[in-house]
Amino acid sequence: MTALYSVAEIRTIEQAAIVDLHQDSLMQRAGQAAATLGLTLISSAISQAEILIIAGPGNNGGDALECAHILAQAGTRVKVFLYADPSKYSPESSLALQRAQNSTAQFLEPVQDLFSSRTRKTKEAN
Repeated sequence: MTALYSVAEIRTIEQAAIVDLHQDSLMQRAGQAAATLGLTLISSAISQAEILIIAGPGNNGGDALECAHILAQAGTRVKVFLYADPSKYSPESSLALQRAQNSTAQFLEPVQDLFSSRTRKTKEAN
């Protein structure tokens, strides 16, 4: 598979877009585009749809949170799993988190040390 753009090229494109748009606006547009695609895929079953959003760190996580907010506004049942420390979010991602938290999206509690406890049990059994 051949990539359309390299990581460096995408960063250059994003930086050029930020000059013309506020970063928050760029994040909202990315979230809107993802939500629009999601709504298109589920089309007529919007009120019955359950969607899981996994939001990681960085601005991509902010995009995911914007998407969660928009999908919740559209009437889907959205569950969000934050796979990042919100205290380390950029100001733009923090705003997206606030919007998602103020929507009907349900935030799931992370499972602490799931893999480390399995590793401990395996070692104890041996």
